[in-house]
Amino acid sequence: MQKTKNYVKTYKNIDEISKDIFKQALYLYGKDIFIANDIIDDVINKNFNVSVKELNIKVIDGRKAKIEDIADEMNALPVFDKYKLIIVKNSVLFEKNSKTDASKVKELIKLLDEKPDYLLIVFISYDMPFYYNGLFEYFKENNAAYEFDGCDIKDDFMKKWLIRKASDIDFKLDLQSANFFLSYVGYYDKDVNAEILYNELNKLSCYCADKKTADTQDIKKICTSYMPESIDVLINELNNKNLSKASVAYEQLINSNTYPTVILSSIVSNFNIMLLYKQYSKAEKLNAWDVLARIKKMNSIKYTRHENVDNALKSCGNFSEKKIKSIIYTCAKYDNGVKSGIIDARTGFERILYFICT
Repeated sequence: MQKTKNYVKTYKNIDEISKDIFKQALYLYGKDIFIANDIIDDVINKNFNVSVKELNIKVIDGRKAKIEDIADEMNALPVFDKYKLIIVKNSVLFEKNSKTDASKVKELIKLLDEKPDYLLIVFISYDMPFYYNGLFEYFKENNAAYEFDGCDIKDDFMKKWLIRKASDIDFKLDLQSANFFLSYVGYYDKDVNAEILYNELNKLSCYCADKKTADTQDIKKICTSYMPESIDVLINELNNKNLSKASVAYEQLINSNTYPTVILSSIVSNFNIMLLYKQYSKAEKLNAWDVLARIKKMNSIKYTRHENVDNALKSCGNFSEKKIKSIIYTCAKYDNGVKSGIIDARTGFERILYFICT
């Protein structure tokens, strides 16, 4: 009998994943795919023998792997354990212009349909699939596609997830603070995902470690808002060593109630990119594209906008490696001084601008 085509499940259905993973192959995707890590980690911790875990959990790079590689792993038995888990990340098989032979995809679908009970397989992707892709159709028809995206301000899912993640690191946020956090960082109207939220939460918990909680003022002071484009203007002027225009951009940010510590984070990220480029290109003789690939994998800056990375790379010639290190050191010294009350935040920042541009 022909299966009824169903709509994709959303974040509201994710509690089902830990059960469905034992029944069939799953496809999880969307900007908030970071959340899926919690579910998969829970499945692993509850069902896999720690001593042989590395033998029975295989992570496959879907951008490089062929269907034959996935099939080979599917045919391998678990080692001294009840289950084997395969995680295929960012597979090109779900893209619009996938060059994979259609007959090979059909073979993979047949393998997925006939998978043994001991085999757990999950396809994970940050990118959205092409809706009419054959493999995506298969997962939709089997009620096995979950979209991690689309949470809006009226829904409490992300707020509760954030509160739970805070609790995991011995930190406390209430529902009101969590909602302000999401709005301020830009989750509801910018391209901000769950992993960025988690990184911002960790930063907030470190700065507020003494009281182990945070209010709206703490969030404004510590967290990066991904909305103010004038930060990009400021960094661009700093990269060009234009002190007068940088000072004007800084004044605009302060007048719009952007905290100096938030601006500082973006500046340090900018000069970290420059430093990495100089060090990689010198030590390993990598070209700009290879350096960019390395940089984008680093957690601290991998979600920096492409335009900002491009600007930093183009401006590398304006600063020596020694000067860049001095700038990063000066920013760290300023940050420590502001926290300890030795340095006035505004006056100290103006000195940083002067130091960078001269």
